[in-house]
Amino acid sequence: MIRTDQREWRIEDTDDWKNFLKSLTPKQLSIYNTFRSYRGHIVRTDRKIERLEEEIETLKDKRREYLKQLTKVNGEIDHLRKDFYITINVSYWKKNKQDKNEYFMGTIQRSGYKKIPFNLGNVKKVKQRLMELYKGNSYQLNRIRKVGDDREGFRNLVNGYLFNLKDVVRERIKKEPEMKSLKKSLDVFFPLVQKVVLKPKGKGVSIPLMITNQMRMDLLTLGWTRDEMKELTPRECWEIINKGVPKKPSRERGRNQ
Repeated sequence: MIRTDQREWRIEDTDDWKNFLKSLTPKQLSIYNTFRSYRGHIVRTDRKIERLEEEIETLKDKRREYLKQLTKVNGEIDHLRKDFYITINVSYWKKNKQDKNEYFMGTIQRSGYKKIPFNLGNVKKVKQRLMELYKGNSYQLNRIRKVGDDREGFRNLVNGYLFNLKDVVRERIKKEPEMKSLKKSLDVFFPLVQKVVLKPKGKGVSIPLMITNQMRMDLLTLGWTRDEMKELTPRECWEIINKGVPKKPSRERGRNQ
């Protein structure tokens, strides 16, 4: 690289300098002009870098101020994050080494809160409940049958179902903020679908204005995804639940599961 002191020519607008330029050959003059052109690019680029560095420092100051304000606001809404992020997991448990029965013991965890334990029940009964729950839904039944006697495979399957039921847990916690354990968890997570009886009201039907959590649970049981539920009206939900016919999974959904 050329030294900094050699990048600049100290040019004086004098007759001596002009005569010197006139003495150069066309090739030398061309090279000199090329040198001055690159030198000009360097000067302009250096000035642009200085302006950008000043702008960067200004942006860094703004970022520090934004971060300060963000930290302040975060303290006011951090509890919402804790309420939203929930993990639900089950693991195998035995009363003792001689016990032939296995149970699914689980925990509901939220950051900053104590764990909420629950007993999903005897593993065989959990499988029976799922088989009964998805009766008529060949896709879900095949998933359950496919794991067979694979203990870890079945546990992962159950945890996968629980992963999609976080809003059910949030609703229970809202109703019971001081809940120390989740009772009757098998019925909470995997309730058998009950047909909704539409009660006549005059000429019309009494239907909720919004889709309730119980309706969401019933639709999940019938194989509807949360994204698909967003496209349904409360009346459509009631009609689907009343029919009790499991939804056939789409090809795209089948590939993703």
